[in-house]
Amino acid sequence: MDIAGIITALGVIIVAWFQWTKERKDKKAGAELDMWRKNQERKAARDSEHVAQIYGILWELMYKLQSERVYIIQPHPLAHHQFISISMEVVKRGTSSMRSSIYLLPMSEAPRFVGLISTESWVYRKVAEFDSHIQAVMGIGGTTSLAIKKMIGSEDEWVGSLVTDTTTDKVMDDDVLHQSMRDAANQIQYILPEYKS
Repeated sequence: MDIAGIITALGVIIVAWFQWTKERKDKKAGAELDMWRKNQERKAARDSEHVAQIYGILWELMYKLQSERVYIIQPHPLAHHQFISISMEVVKRGTSSMRSSIYLLPMSEAPRFVGLISTESWVYRKVAEFDSHIQAVMGIGGTTSLAIKKMIGSEDEWVGSLVTDTTTDKVMDDDVLHQSMRDAANQIQYILPEYKS
């Protein structure tokens, strides 16, 4: 028996086995990557549909309540809240946007306001009743009063707040306002996508 022939034969078998194993793992990784891509595409399509639904709800709420602005304030990043930002906003023609005023606002700069909107289920106040920092932020847009409805996710965590504000001194009917905000928040809170800055 030729030892070199035996070693060569064993080497060929081992190389073939490694090649077969590598091809099998490559196919498995390729299939997993394809599945991940398809899931991401489905998630993106679903999120787009949800965003469209949410904007429709916000427009409807703004016109029903005859307010100047309706927007959603969301904490982020989701794992450990550090900032609040307006994620979606609708405004009447001629009214300035609040999005640039509440964008990447550190929670430490408005602790009482963040504490209020993250813990209280319902708030309706004049802007003058908030702390001076929030008065200044809201004053940029001419806001005189805020109605805020807390939204919770599927695990009872704060996912954002639905806000309606007015720039006039008109008083809204508290019961109609509260019911309308609650109905809109219930439609939005479980389909609201995570805010990514």
